[in-house]
Amino acid sequence: RILIALRRAPEGIRQCNLALRAAPGFVQALLCRAECNKALRRMPETQADLRRALKLDKKAERASRMLLSILMDCAEYFAAEDLIEATWKPGKRPLAVDMHRAKILAETQRTKEALEAYTEIVDTHPDADVSFELGDLNQSLGNFDAAQEHFDAAISAHPDRGDIFRLYLTSKKIELDDPLVAHMQSKFEDPKVDPSSRAHFAFALGKVHEDHKAYDAVFDYIHPANALKKSTESYTFTRR
Repeated sequence: RILIALRRAPEGIRQCNLALRAAPGFVQALLCRAECNKALRRMPETQADLRRALKLDKKAERASRMLLSILMDCAEYFAAEDLIEATWKPGKRPLAVDMHRAKILAETQRTKEALEAYTEIVDTHPDADVSFELGDLNQSLGNFDAAQEHFDAAISAHPDRGDIFRLYLTSKKIELDDPLVAHMQSKFEDPKVDPSSRAHFAFALGKVHEDHKAYDAVFDYIHPANALKKSTESYTFTRR
């Protein structure tokens, strides 16, 4: 981990390779090499090391959690679901694992099951931050009153997250003098706000003006929104 922090992951891999040549079943070396490969975005090699570690030690919690996180990041949802079912018993799963499971259900279009899963999370972990997810799922199911209640909570908790405002307004029309419009405008104009979030705020503002047939204003938001979105995509690509 120190080598990863120092951006010396290749050196870490070499050290792990030496350890594994001497002791092929050294689980900690496999986990260390997996972390180094993950830092270098070598996902197939990372998964291979983690699966090998779990084959050697089925109770290696660190390996299970790392592999689950990678499968979720790679949108390999069914593989992630299989891992959860094989590793953790219902009722004894950590909160993070239950959150992953609920997201899997949502991403694989099992909306009612996802809603039930997130509701169970709130029942067992009242402080869990899932208002946005509950708003999204209730909106998808046509439960608009429940959706608004959850979106209101999500907006209150995360006033800088443009994606929440954008999704909320996909099925709701508000007036141009609504306080939400002024809030979104200020966040859209604020360079300190994350560019991706600013793009969502701009798209949301464009939708509000489109609802009122103020089409000239729509393009005043859509063009900068697309530019902001493009800038974030370029940034993500160069980092990788």
